[in-house]
Amino acid sequence: MAESNYKVIFRADGQSNQHRITWEEKCPIQLSAVQISRDTTTSATFLQVKVKNISNDPIVSIAAALTIEVPDKSDEAMPLEYLDTDIPAGTEKTLKPQRLTHANITSCNLVIRRVDFSNKTWHSTTSPKPLPQRQALSLSPKARAQRAYALSLGENDEIVNGAVQNHSGWWVCACGQANISRTTCCKCGMVKERLLDTENEQDLLAEYNDRVDDIYEQACDLSKDDASKKELKKASKLFTSIKDEKDSAEKAKGCDERIQSISSAQSRKIRRGIITATTSVVALGLIIVLGTFVIVPNVKYAIATSYANSGQYEDAIAAFEELGNFKDSPKRAIQCEVDACKIQVRNALESDNYDEACKSAQTLTGLDGGWDRLEPIAEAAAESFMQQQDYEKASTWFAFARDTESRMDARYQYVMRHFDHDDLTTYNYLKELSKNNYKDSSDLYDQLYKWRFEFGITTSKQAIDQNTWENSDGNNRTGVYAFAKATSGPLGHDARITIIVKIKEHDKESKYSREKWRDMPERSITIEGTGEVCFAEKAIGSLGGSTDYIKATFYDKDTGKYLGEKEMQCID
Repeated sequence: MAESNYKVIFRADGQSNQHRITWEEKCPIQLSAVQISRDTTTSATFLQVKVKNISNDPIVSIAAALTIEVPDKSDEAMPLEYLDTDIPAGTEKTLKPQRLTHANITSCNLVIRRVDFSNKTWHSTTSPKPLPQRQALSLSPKARAQRAYALSLGENDEIVNGAVQNHSGWWVCACGQANISRTTCCKCGMVKERLLDTENEQDLLAEYNDRVDDIYEQACDLSKDDASKKELKKASKLFTSIKDEKDSAEKAKGCDERIQSISSAQSRKIRRGIITATTSVVALGLIIVLGTFVIVPNVKYAIATSYANSGQYEDAIAAFEELGNFKDSPKRAIQCEVDACKIQVRNALESDNYDEACKSAQTLTGLDGGWDRLEPIAEAAAESFMQQQDYEKASTWFAFARDTESRMDARYQYVMRHFDHDDLTTYNYLKELSKNNYKDSSDLYDQLYKWRFEFGITTSKQAIDQNTWENSDGNNRTGVYAFAKATSGPLGHDARITIIVKIKEHDKESKYSREKWRDMPERSITIEGTGEVCFAEKAIGSLGGSTDYIKATFYDKDTGKYLGEKEMQCID
């Protein structure tokens, strides 16, 4: 059987200048690429489409309309149905290829007409437009630096220099991605409100000044009169990080001079040790210039090496630093720091001093070459903790070993043995695992922590849903309350949800004797904490007189997701 050889005869994507991708505002599907390919052997032609779900809910199916251009013929439109697509929120998917009847296609236009969710449907109402463009944000250098710090990004990152474009029901992220009913961007993952909170020039400058003040104060505390060389090094780095502010550059220079002074004092200590330990010096082949007591660099290097070889790392570090750039002294000083820290990690693990082992391991990761020296120790420790079924500790040490897959497996094993809604560690682990789509962690997360609601409206301020209220004399009015009961739900800081209640009242006695609904002010119900059942209620209006119906529709405030609705009738 001959092999198929496909040729691309049309393509439109976000980078194409010839064929532009279009999008209808509020459409939960955004086209990523549209391509038509033809089999050069059989002339069979296929439409290939990649889409992105830019909403906050999984998409079940899609209906579209394809218009094609054929030479010497008028445009031809054809409907397309993509069933059982199952596109998770915020993800891209290549749809099943569709075979086309024409082979000589010169161009095409694909428009999304309908998008089906599990509990609602979006319909097209207008013509699509070119994709929204990223909007630049103009900030001063200091404000931009503060925004980069607040967002944990580099100053030249496009997100730092981009503005959020807020529209009704949708928004465009600083990175340029459109989003529907989402609190986080489906492309870069940035939180919308955090981006908006970091756009104001004056606020950023105030935060920048506060941060500079904090760094300056911390550095001053570290550089006190009795500061050690280690503290002075930290202070110098802090002052240098804000060298253009206040007198930081001058203070950094002062710290460096004090460090040099301490190093010189340590060097004098080394020389005194050499003079009083003549036998040891001779054994090492050292030459002392009598009368002037001047030690040549090679002799000092040999002394530093002897300290390192004997495990006297603090003295070795001081001696190598005193040598400045002689030979490989800077590298040897760092190596001594690494060796000393490595021994501290191993000794702490052997003595079951877990906290000290973690602290030393963290220090080691910050040293040049430290990760490489830590990895074999961390891997052995992690495997030991796995054998002991101590999966929390195993997870930590697999992280030190830079073994992401094993770390997730350790966390998964913990979850399977502590599958308890109230276990905060289980919650934190499942939250991360489900974000990374690890095994069936998303399903496990939903079993334990997905919000589950029961809604109702009542006249008694109790969680008893009412469909009707009987008005005995026809003129009496009574207050109406909307309530929400939540079971399950997340833990910790996430265990809070605000539900928006949109209310409509029906007036049976309008001015023109026609029935009509009128919108009432929105209310919000906030549920905090999770337990077996959490209950909250809010007054939403009244029934009686001319008002014979009241309707409440419930939405998640953060996502805009529809949650349910209830209606009550007044019976005279």
